[in-house]
Amino acid sequence: MMIGTAKPFSPEQLKAMYGSLKHYEELAARSTDRAMAKGWILPEDRDAMIQSCVKIAKERGLC
Repeated sequence: MMIGTAKPFSPEQLKAMYGSLKHYEELAARSTDRAMAKGWILPEDRDAMIQSCVKIAKERGLC
């Protein structure tokens, strides 16, 4: 749940920061693995977490 206002990055900003959706997915996987190692994410939720992040990035214009 998020409270407040969020302004998503533009597709151009996403491209500049992450390059491609594939690279973003790799970064999301690394970040998720670090969070999982610290106990913040359950192993059973790993793939769903990554796919959810990638889906949002794709919907916002990263390809």
